[in-house]
Amino acid sequence: MTIDFESVFDKKSDGGARATLFGTFYEDIWRFYFPEQGYEPRKGKPRIYWDDLDLPAATGDPDYDRLRKCLDKKKQNNKYCTPDGLLKKDDKLFIWEAKNWIRSLFSGTKPLRQSIWDFPWLLAKTASHAGSKVPIDGFVISWWEEEAGIEEAVHELERYIRPRMVRVFFTKRMVEHCIKEQFDWYVKFINHKRNNFIDFFDRLRNIK
Repeated sequence: MTIDFESVFDKKSDGGARATLFGTFYEDIWRFYFPEQGYEPRKGKPRIYWDDLDLPAATGDPDYDRLRKCLDKKKQNNKYCTPDGLLKKDDKLFIWEAKNWIRSLFSGTKPLRQSIWDFPWLLAKTASHAGSKVPIDGFVISWWEEEAGIEEAVHELERYIRPRMVRVFFTKRMVEHCIKEQFDWYVKFINHKRNNFIDFFDRLRNIK
């Protein structure tokens, strides 16, 4: 099933308000959806301390060296980052980071094949979660939609961070799947959000 998301998130008609609204709850949809893909979201968010990451040696690869420089900058100016979640699958733990930039609506957003080299947390081997330090087996990135060059960039990155792996999921395809399958949790969640927004606008009209 293909949804015309360009019309759903038409910036010309609403100034990007729909995309902003969607951004307030799409991560919640992912947390419900991940079990459909075999991933179990863990309670609470992980934290990656930059001091726990060793600064790798320069390689001469401009992309990887850019990632290295990003980590160096973080180590000098920040203590930690807090990714969006920790997922478990087949006894392996994955850091999850959600990036839902709809590039067709917002100028200046780089494609993932470029942005992935600006994410120094991809160099982490451990994370703090629920008061303990846990080993990281891989990373999950949720991106808006498929783009050219993603698979090649991921494979290049994995050469440097093995045995850790990177998996990319697409929010656009996830929503299409939910609409097609009409999962009970999805229908219930969307109806709850819809009723909440209707109540909000009704109150702005003072009709309740």
